[in-house]
Formats: sequence, structure tokens, C-alpha cells
Amino acid sequence: MAYLLFRDFERAFHDQPVVAQAEMRLRFPQLHRTTLASWIAKGLVLRIRNGFYRIATRPITEHERYAIANGIYSPSYVSVRAALGFYGFIPEGVFHVESVTTLPTSRFQFANTWYSYRRVKPSFFFGYRFIDHNGLRVMMATPEKTVLDVLYLHPDVDTIDDFESWRFDQSGILEAINEERMQDYLTVIASTTLTRRYQRFNKWLHDLD
Repeated sequence: MAYLLFRDFERAFHDQPVVAQAEMRLRFPQLHRTTLASWIAKGLVLRIRNGFYRIATRPITEHERYAIANGIYSPSYVSVRAALGFYGFIPEGVFHVESVTTLPTSRFQFANTWYSYRRVKPSFFFGYRFIDHNGLRVMMATPEKTVLDVLYLHPDVDTIDDFESWRFDQSGILEAINEERMQDYLTVIASTTLTRRYQRFNKWLHDLD
């Protein structure tokens, strides 16, 4: 009976990167916590963190990690290093998915990947878009907001040495950035400090050999 129930459970949630415990109980009110614990012990279900799970056979791709980040904390969007890697603005692969949220700052590890969330005021929570891959949509910062999130959330990234230490792809960023949109974002944020930091960064971008 338990095996049949798991088959029903797997069929119901196989296409979801994150399954909340509340959703489980709503769909399967007869599911007992000892049954779920047994599935976890058998490796059928993975516990992401308290109250959130996923089917173990579902592959964890790069896009899947972004979806997990979105699903654990809502609202949130992927940004900073993960978004830099997604857009090819830095050369190395990223196993740290940083997100921006209006919820409290948090951090956890799952499947060899760190997930962190940086809290911002609601007025700063904008500049994202939906990225679709095989029907799975994730909220990702736009190229322009990715740069501004880096400069805003990492104020130590402020000099030429800092920019170069992150190994930013200057030409790639210049090609991807819409300067009019960037200026619109800066106008909305209305931070003199951030505007000046971006101006230094933009000057460095244009100082290509």
C-alpha cells in the first residue's frame, strides 16, 4: 500500500523542483510523517530544508538549482554570482545560488550547492524577468540589475582591483547591458552612492585595451 501511495505521490509531484510540506498535506491528507520519513530514509524523497522536499529521481541541473532557489523563498529572484554565471559575465561555474528577496536573510546548503538570500527593501525588489527552460520558469535578474545587485550588495566591489578580482568579462557585459535601462534603474533606486559606484564600474568596462 505504501509503495502504491509513493507511486501516486511521485506522479503528483515529479514535475516540481520543490514540494512544500503544506502542499503534500493538501494533496494527500492521509500521508503520515512516518511514511515520509521512510521514503527519505530509502532515498525516494530528498529533504531540501525544513518543510521542503523533492523527488529524488528528478535531475538537478543548473536551471533546476535556480528553480529550487525560487521555490524555497518567495518572492525572490536569482542574482549576483549565479546570474553573472548564467549570462556569461564571469568565466567559472557557480555552485552558490544567491538570490534577492524582501524576506529575512537566510542561507542553507543542499546537494553540494549553497543557497543564500539577501534581504532588500521592497522598492529595490525589481529588475527581474522570467527565464523558461523546458517549461520550467525561474525569476532571474536582468543583466542590468545583476550588475547593480553586485555593486549594491557587495559594497567592497568598488575599485579596478576589485572588478578584476571578480574576473568580469568586460566586452560581454558591454554587449549585454542596455544603458538606457540601466539609467532608468538608477533613477528608480535614487542612490548617489550606487550611481557613483556604477559610474566607476562603467568607466572600467570602457577602458578596454
